[in-house]
Amino acid sequence: ITNGVFQDSRGFIWSGTVGFGVNRLHITKNRTGLPPDSLVRTFTTADGLGSNSVVAIAESPKGTLWFGSVGGGLARRNTVTGQTSLLTKQHGLSDNTVRALATTPDGNVWVGTDDGGIHLFSNDRLLSKKKIPFRIHTLFPDHKGKLWIASLGGGLSVLENGKFRSYTPANGFPDKLTFGIYEDHKRVLWIGTANAGLVAFKDGRFINISTSNVLPDNRAYCILEDRHQNIWVS
Repeated sequence: ITNGVFQDSRGFIWSGTVGFGVNRLHITKNRTGLPPDSLVRTFTTADGLGSNSVVAIAESPKGTLWFGSVGGGLARRNTVTGQTSLLTKQHGLSDNTVRALATTPDGNVWVGTDDGGIHLFSNDRLLSKKKIPFRIHTLFPDHKGKLWIASLGGGLSVLENGKFRSYTPANGFPDKLTFGIYEDHKRVLWIGTANAGLVAFKDGRFINISTSNVLPDNRAYCILEDRHQNIWVS
């Protein structure tokens, strides 16, 4: 079972797995003379991961890789030295299952945990910690620096200047179970939900796109925009 695919700044493809660590794929046209582990290599707890079930991957602007895991906390890999260090509850995490990661332009990393913890780390130093009473699924910083939060039960939340605001069916958002978040080139925020399809947040209002108009199914997970400005939804 694969938990997400991520391409880093060097072109490596990383995929997290359940129970087998994280795989790194090096796609190259000329394979002549390359050692086997230069094409596909698997990193596990033997290489410094806290758990072999990796469910979130992110990269900081300076090339540091972050891996969130089930039960093993957060692993930070220095791609220059190859060293991996761990951050767990001993370092300030509220829970050792990390399912959401998002890096900032200044190199910090937002970390979302199963117990609703939202943490901001600078390397191994905890800068801030907040909490909501729902499992964090996705963290997404927008172009203004607001942190948008998709959770399982809490709908859509946003953290701005240290304060939360939540959107649920009680105040106009169509679902309380949310998955993916993406901001397109026009600064429209797209949110995938479990039961209400896709939601676009534009000019302060929510626009619902579901099976009633376009989508083949109302469960929307990941969202991406291609180079032709098309929005793709899984």
